Amino acid sequence: MNKELNKLSFSSAAQPSVLDVNGLCSRWRVSKRTLYRMIDSGECPKPFKVGSTNRWLIRTIEEHEERLASSA
Repeated sequence: MNKELNKLSFSSAAQPSVLDVNGLCSRWRVSKRTLYRMIDSGECPKPFKVGSTNRWLIRTIEEHEERLASSA
């Protein structure tokens, strides 16, 4: 039983549920400046703040990407 729990905790730890600015820039292959322009123009979902840093739920980004793919 303990081995199963350890495996489950490791699996969920390997998949982050949020992205920071660097993570989203890497995912979309854009610069930070381009990402901020996309946020300002509404092309990117608005982030939420954790302290002074911007974060996005991966679920929100995936939904946004699906909407973009289906409208293309």
